[in-house]
Amino acid sequence: MDKFAIALILVMVSICVLDVASTTYILYLGGHELNPYMVSAASDVYTHTLVKVIFVATMAILAICCEQLIKGSGMLCPVVASCAIGYAVFNNLAILYQNGYIQVLA
Repeated sequence: MDKFAIALILVMVSICVLDVASTTYILYLGGHELNPYMVSAASDVYTHTLVKVIFVATMAILAICCEQLIKGSGMLCPVVASCAIGYAVFNNLAILYQNGYIQVLA
């Protein structure tokens, strides 16, 4: 596995950490989890973190397997996963910004 693939997986891990943190904060403030499959998991920080760890591990294993089959294909898994989770993080941050919990320095 090359350095670029490892960097992509680290980006995916970072985005998952941001997702858990922002979702937990929104739920703490009284918000609701919109993903019906994650409602029960997101209500508990430890369960939510465990689900994300399993997800990242699965994507990393899948990326390694794909890379062994077809050179260069391993980066697709972390990129797609990062985009999907990044959308959720962006949505969470937008909600926090709209409600005044995040202020942007001008």
